[in-house]
Amino acid sequence: MHQPVMNNLESYLQGLPNKELESHIAGCPDCREEVALMQEHSGLLRSLAAPENLEVRPGFYGRVIARIESQEQPGFWSLLLDPTFGRRLVYGSLSLVILMSVYLVATEPATNNIASSSPEMILSQPVLDNRQPIGANPQRDRDTLLVNLATYSE
Repeated sequence: MHQPVMNNLESYLQGLPNKELESHIAGCPDCREEVALMQEHSGLLRSLAAPENLEVRPGFYGRVIARIESQEQPGFWSLLLDPTFGRRLVYGSLSLVILMSVYLVATEPATNNIASSSPEMILSQPVLDNRQPIGANPQRDRDTLLVNLATYSE
């Protein structure tokens, strides 16, 4: 669409005469065809317009309000019975169960065979030769004593 048509189209469709637009339409077949289609559409839209003296019958607003209030409001349980929501709820619950199972399996503490063994099993273990004598490393000795005191139970 050319500039003269774009600038003056609204006023022309309202029925106001415009010399510039009319002279352009006379010389341009593309714009003439487009303006004719727009005039046809404009006429169709005007035929759909409500009459100017439209009056509402008495009690109209009251009937509308009564009809709105009489419609059933969906409750919580009807939401659960909705197939789409129910399917999403099942998939979400299943995903949560799988995620929690993976978490529990992944974070299961490793069993310490020495700590859970009987005293006989502990005493039967071979003595490690790489032990340092007490007093050779005072910091290590302090840490060992602290761990022993913190984990002591009767």
